[in-house]
Amino acid sequence: MSPSSLYQDALSHLMSLATPPPPSELRASASIVPWRVGGDRRTEVFWVRRNLTMGVLGGWRAFPGGGVSPADKDLPLHGKPTVGTDASFPRYDLLHFEPDLSPATFAAALRELWEETGLLLTTPIQDNTPPIERTASEAALATWLAENHLALDASRLVFAGRWITPPISAFRFDTRFFLW
Repeated sequence: MSPSSLYQDALSHLMSLATPPPPSELRASASIVPWRVGGDRRTEVFWVRRNLTMGVLGGWRAFPGGGVSPADKDLPLHGKPTVGTDASFPRYDLLHFEPDLSPATFAAALRELWEETGLLLTTPIQDNTPPIERTASEAALATWLAENHLALDASRLVFAGRWITPPISAFRFDTRFFLW
């Protein structure tokens, strides 16, 4: 049995146990999977434990990430993620995903990584354009980046795929995953 049919069988079984909730609208989201090869040559990944008070999967472990905010499109951004080109990464046809891989998605992934872990991937920029007006909650990162002539650096990411929350969930996300 292939892993994909096992997944489909498990979903079918879960859906047969109870009436699924009404379908919810998919929310665009992005996640970064920080990883490295450790000293013992084993792949290590970093994930976070979600705050217990969170409304969605509080207390569960997850890769840093979250929803794409309308303000993410205005964050200064350098480059775009690459696609794996060697045997260690699967290859993807970015043209197939292009409508879903917007700069706001890259910015959201990088913003969420910073908010949840304190890791901020940036690159210097020479643009001295004044920052765009934002709400107080959005202003901190955007203002800091502008004041320091920095942009979020999406060129350091590798696109790793897409996952859509199964229809049995009350909250559904359409998530793009990036390796770093």
